[in-house]
Amino acid sequence: MLLVLGIYSITSYSSFSILIYISILREALVIQCKNNEKYCYHGTYDHKFKINELHALPRSSIFCLQPPGDMPTRKSLFDAILSGCIPVLFHPLTARYMYEWHLGQSMWEAISINFDTINDQQELINNRVDYIQKLVDIYKNHPEIIKEKQNLIKKYASQLQYGLSHCHSSSIH
Repeated sequence: MLLVLGIYSITSYSSFSILIYISILREALVIQCKNNEKYCYHGTYDHKFKINELHALPRSSIFCLQPPGDMPTRKSLFDAILSGCIPVLFHPLTARYMYEWHLGQSMWEAISINFDTINDQQELINNRVDYIQKLVDIYKNHPEIIKEKQNLIKKYASQLQYGLSHCHSSSIH
């Protein structure tokens, strides 16, 4: 699989207008994914999904689409990276600004594909740019970009998982 798009429910934005905007953005991405089923898988995760299927998709995909959900930040971002999947970001708060302490803005840009400007969002919503096709083109025409991002993900992914290996015993209560 080249791309995977996991959609979760949207429930808790404090501003209704932001909720509507994010819903429209996500729906536009879903439509593009469905229009490119050869390359893109769209699934919704509910009580019927199996955990092994949930984790198998990013492991077998090159790109993992990360539209904002109920918040701009996403746990799925970390799941994707830990699975070796290149995150594709559609909001600047998804990684670069919110998780700067993990990797820094320049490293987030180095390991991800960013379509997260207001202009990118408007082009997606108005269907002026097919972002799935842009990713397919990167995959087909620029394998060096893919390889570089995958190598960086391999190198830095372990910094994004929780563990006690660097904790002092006095910090554990």
